[in-house]
Amino acid sequence: MITIGNPIFDSVFKFFLQDEVAARILLSALLKTTVTKLETRKNEFMQKGEEGELSVMKIDFGAHILDKDKDGKEVDRLIIIELQKAWVNYEVPRFRRYLGHNYIAPENIFRDPVDNRAYGLPIVAVYILNHRVGNLTEPVTYLNRKYMDYDGNELTTGVPDKFAESLSHNCIIVQVPLLSGKIRNRAEKILQVFNQKFSVQKSGFKMQVSNDLIEGDSDMQRVVNRLSMVFTDSHTTELMMIENEEYQEHLEHLAAKTELAKFTEELRQKDKKLEEKDKELEKSHKTLEEKDKALAASIKMLSTFGASPDQIAVQLDIPLDEVKKVLEIKM
Repeated sequence: MITIGNPIFDSVFKFFLQDEVAARILLSALLKTTVTKLETRKNEFMQKGEEGELSVMKIDFGAHILDKDKDGKEVDRLIIIELQKAWVNYEVPRFRRYLGHNYIAPENIFRDPVDNRAYGLPIVAVYILNHRVGNLTEPVTYLNRKYMDYDGNELTTGVPDKFAESLSHNCIIVQVPLLSGKIRNRAEKILQVFNQKFSVQKSGFKMQVSNDLIEGDSDMQRVVNRLSMVFTDSHTTELMMIENEEYQEHLEHLAAKTELAKFTEELRQKDKKLEEKDKELEKSHKTLEEKDKALAASIKMLSTFGASPDQIAVQLDIPLDEVKKVLEIKM
């Protein structure tokens, strides 16, 4: 077994991506192409959540990838990769705000020498999430655009278009909790370093991966080596310890919220049952009141026809005192 830092931690994730080769291996596997060069942008961003939540980390890259032109010739293409990693489930608007920054950032706009017009660099948004997304069941999900005509036929002429590419983007969603299944492809293998089933209990910033995972795979060897080197960096190690404490506090806070929600729901259910009982009692009282009125009407009617109180009591099978009470006879 090999001990590595847990890249779901912000400090480890940042340390890992500072090695361009390791970062290119990860992004190449996700993009299913070759990333030849990475330029780290200056808009690294970390934001603490509310109510004890952990942070979202956002790091952007200018990535040179190998692509093919319309003639099938291999060309170098520059794109923007917006990489976001989240510990916990955040609201969608937060992710949209980060994405919006890249659409308007001046450094992501270029002037085309052919028509002398300004366009935006193509953007690929990559989300590495330590939680499930709705009902999606794939560990890695791709949302890729297509150029279509009115009848749904895919266009092959004039694509990709710089205008369209400037105003839309592709998306890759990684659901870390789903990485524990069988490894079926290159992306799932590289992403095994995020698989939380390898984390060390009570020391979540440490993970232990099998030697079998890297055997005969130089890329995996590079990724694992980089993550194992994190313990030699005193600054990152200190940050890891702090994050681990924050994570434990987050778990405690989450447990407390869950317990409070459970207690609140139990109170709500009790209140609901009491309310239902009150309604039943009110209904019973109303029924008894109606019966009393009907009985009183019967007593008065029999008295009107000349029946004595004793006769009424016998006929209606009720106590004599009750008959006298209705007829207002002093006892």
